[in-house]
Amino acid sequence: MSYFTEDTRAESFLTSRAVKKRYEEALSFDKLPKDFSKHNRGRPESQQKVERAVADYASRMLSGSKAPAVILWQKDDGTVEVLDGCQRLLAAQSINAATFAAYVVRCQENTAQMIRVFANTALNGAAQVDPEWTLETMISEFVINGDESVESVAEFMNLKKSTVLAKHNIMLAKKKIHDALQQNGGLQDVKLRQLNDGLCQVVLEKAEEALDLAPAEAAIIIRNGISKYELSNGDFGKYLDEIIPKKLGRAGKSPAVQLRSKIREITESPYWKSREKGRRTRSEATAVVKEIKDLETAAKKMREAKASWHTDSLSLVVDMHERIIEIGKILRQCCDAQLKHSADMQFAKMALFTFER
Repeated sequence: MSYFTEDTRAESFLTSRAVKKRYEEALSFDKLPKDFSKHNRGRPESQQKVERAVADYASRMLSGSKAPAVILWQKDDGTVEVLDGCQRLLAAQSINAATFAAYVVRCQENTAQMIRVFANTALNGAAQVDPEWTLETMISEFVINGDESVESVAEFMNLKKSTVLAKHNIMLAKKKIHDALQQNGGLQDVKLRQLNDGLCQVVLEKAEEALDLAPAEAAIIIRNGISKYELSNGDFGKYLDEIIPKKLGRAGKSPAVQLRSKIREITESPYWKSREKGRRTRSEATAVVKEIKDLETAAKKMREAKASWHTDSLSLVVDMHERIIEIGKILRQCCDAQLKHSADMQFAKMALFTFER
């Protein structure tokens, strides 16, 4: 007797993502890894084996209700892994089912792992898993700690790029803030460990430069605002606006900040935009040479000013100076070659982007 059936939702989910699949109606449990239930990544760890859900599936199976077929990934070596349906399989095993049905997919590992994380939310909705947890897990595992882009994750999840990018930026901000706090007094306070998105956005807008230039001092300011004074988001923003200029007086006018601003000007200049469209003209080359000269002037000012900076910032200034000079050399080489070496130009652009961040 079969306790499983075909599932149009799973079929549509896999088809819309161009994943090759085949439906197998009677697979033996011997094909599964013995520890398959320990690799359920479609829900938080605290929910990975919900006894009530397994018992409920088993009860419905015994009463004649068939469960949706699970999703397996067949790897190149012929072995399989469960991507979706761990609880259904545990339920079937608990009633001594002889076989199970599955959609067996063949795809790259990254795609398989994204299915493993996202399928539960995609097929069952918010009733099963918090969509925010799923989005954060997808971004953390496949963008921040993986090699997928924001665009590819947004496409896979059928979300707007702006939605994924906003969450991505908040997650990076949280990490940056947590790192600063952890290194300068720890994260004992619950409010510090569980920064909400609103507070992170305020810090990102008001204190990002301070975290870059004087992380220890900025961490104290942020810690006091969140923990000691218990400020709301709006009041917290006003607090940062008032306190940071007093504590870090020259930060907003520092050579490092000016240099970052100059980098932003270059990456947003008409030259870059036209280069992306494939136009290569002598006037553009001339414009880039001018930009490089301005850049080198800013770097020189920064080098001259570094002696007046406090010790914690010296390494940052020296590093920025060295990197910008190297970028200038690469860009000048590209201009001298009349922009023919596209690989070098792309590297220069990537270097500028990395430096700006």
